[in-house]
Amino acid sequence: MGKSMSLRLGLMTALWLMLLSGAANADILNLDATVSGCSTCFGGPLATPAGTVVTLINPVKLTLGAGTYTITNAATVNGVKPGANPNFLAFDFEAANASGWAWNFMVATDNGNGTGTLIKGDFVSGTASTQALMAGKTGVQTFDYNTVLPGTSTAGFTDTLVLSRTTTLDFFIDDGFLPDNAAGVSLDINPTSSATVPEPSSVVLLCTVVAGLGGIMWRRNRNQSVRTLSTLWAAEPPFGALCARLSPKKRVHAREDSQH
Repeated sequence: MGKSMSLRLGLMTALWLMLLSGAANADILNLDATVSGCSTCFGGPLATPAGTVVTLINPVKLTLGAGTYTITNAATVNGVKPGANPNFLAFDFEAANASGWAWNFMVATDNGNGTGTLIKGDFVSGTASTQALMAGKTGVQTFDYNTVLPGTSTAGFTDTLVLSRTTTLDFFIDDGFLPDNAAGVSLDINPTSSATVPEPSSVVLLCTVVAGLGGIMWRRNRNQSVRTLSTLWAAEPPFGALCARLSPKKRVHAREDSQH
């Protein structure tokens, strides 16, 4: 394999490793209905529209880079994804309510002062008398506020999140009074495309590999030059033979004489 081909393969490998290490991964978020909410959120997602600045209660924070993400249900009657809470198939928003089980969540951009600006109000339509019934709903509509989403079941919920820049987000249950709640909702945030920014360690890796390949190529070229010079030196008798017999001091004089 030629030297230029080896160098190209090395650089391609380094770049692939850099992109692989910098790529975004899926995130599992467990929203506990007794912990994460919004003190100004009452009456369901439609009661607090997008753009509203709300007061947060222990939201689950997640910073995502620019790109497109898919949000799906991570804990369903069909299975629970690794990292998801198996008890978070749906949540009870009022223990005294016989039909108090629901499935919803809200997303806000974090303002850094305990508040967030709402960008999503997602939910499965209707409520149920038990968690199992709510989690097993089929033939229903799912929404992001008034926008109908493609999923037609609690287990099949899916929505899309698009970010134009790196953003810290707040995820929480749509409820303002948490003491009478139970269970929660688990989400899977999965990147479908992203403007990946390499981690610093990835850049260091790439620079290290490039420097190493450069050193190897320099040594190869240097050794080749030495071998070529030795071949030419040996091929020029009797000057080469004369220099081999002369001391270093005499070689200097011999070169000076040859210039006159």
